[in-house]
Amino acid sequence: MITERPVSLPTETVRIQTPCGEFYVTLSKDPACFEIDLHLGKTGSCQQAFLAMARGLLTICRRERNPIPRALIIKQLEGINCPFSSPYLPSCPHAIATVLKAEWGIKDDGG
Repeated sequence: MITERPVSLPTETVRIQTPCGEFYVTLSKDPACFEIDLHLGKTGSCQQAFLAMARGLLTICRRERNPIPRALIIKQLEGINCPFSSPYLPSCPHAIATVLKAEWGIKDDGG
């Protein structure tokens, strides 16, 4: 069973520069109802379609009554590269992991 979304959620948006342009990760600030929104500056692109899929899956993964552990989600996203990523410009999945780690207070040692 999935937690029902309220009509309104307080959010925070983080902007990250990626090889494909400016990437925006918006997270709900309500601990009872996780929601993530992902937007890449290239509207209508193939990348944007994949981000829409990722947004839906990540939201469902955390809204379940028995959600997938946060550390497991981070582990799956970290280190994914695209042909244009570099140490200074991460791929979109790695950028999502970075934002979620900061939001969830996960240290590099997995805790």
